[in-house]
Amino acid sequence: MARKIMHNLYFSEVDPCLFDNGGCQHICRSEEGLAICECNPRYALEADGKSCKRVDPCLSNNGGCHHICRSEEGLAICQCNPRYALATDGRSCKRVDPCLSDNGGCQHICRSEEGLAICECNPQYSLAADGRSCKKVDPCLFDNGGCQHICRSEEGLAICECKPRYALAADGKSCKK
Repeated sequence: MARKIMHNLYFSEVDPCLFDNGGCQHICRSEEGLAICECNPRYALEADGKSCKRVDPCLSNNGGCHHICRSEEGLAICQCNPRYALATDGRSCKRVDPCLSDNGGCQHICRSEEGLAICECNPQYSLAADGRSCKKVDPCLFDNGGCQHICRSEEGLAICECKPRYALAADGKSCKK
């Protein structure tokens, strides 16, 4: 209730906000002799009309975040799910191509599939057990290296030889008597 003080034949209203901030926790605004309480940004007025409570911005529309919203001091901090990165707007998330960073951890070829790095190897190599590195394949293990008789592996290459009494043909693979 507003207090009126008499000063030499006239009345003046006393600003209720001058005493104990009008009972308001944050901001007091005087209106027609009454204390009107308001809250600082990121706070909401409680039912008592005087106290202020921090608002969790993540409760409304996920704080405007595309994936994950984390509330920090009344601010919405957006984060992304794995295999996604925060866009420049600070709210939306875009899929990351894992092959763009360190070739996705692949020794030879990286292929991105649904945000995952799929490693492949160059010809004459096979994928090692770790799924990332490549090991040289003995060319003689597949179709005898293309040799008609004998295949010998040398520095990863198939070297063809012929059985006794045979000579290597011009194609370097077949043998003739």
